[in-house]
Amino acid sequence: RAAGQVDRPIHLLINNAGTSHYGVTLIDDDAVDNLRGELEVNLFGILHMFRGFWRTVVRNDGAVANILSGASLQHNAMLGS
Repeated sequence: RAAGQVDRPIHLLINNAGTSHYGVTLIDDDAVDNLRGELEVNLFGILHMFRGFWRTVVRNDGAVANILSGASLQHNAMLGS
C-alpha cells in the first residue's frame, strides 16, 4: 500500500523496524503469540516493504538497506524467540 502512495523516485529503501519481547522465554504462556508478533515485524515487515518498493528502487539504480539488531549476533536467554 505504501508504495502506491509515493509519487517520487525512490533511490534508497531503509528497512529499520524491529520488536522483541525481552524477558519472555519460549516456555511462557504468551510465547507463540509473541513469536508471531516478532515475525510479523522482523521478518514479514522487511519482506513486504521490499516487495512493495523493489521495482522503483531498481529502476532508479538504488539500494535496499536492512537494519538488524545487535541482538541477532548474540545468544541471550531473555530473547528466546
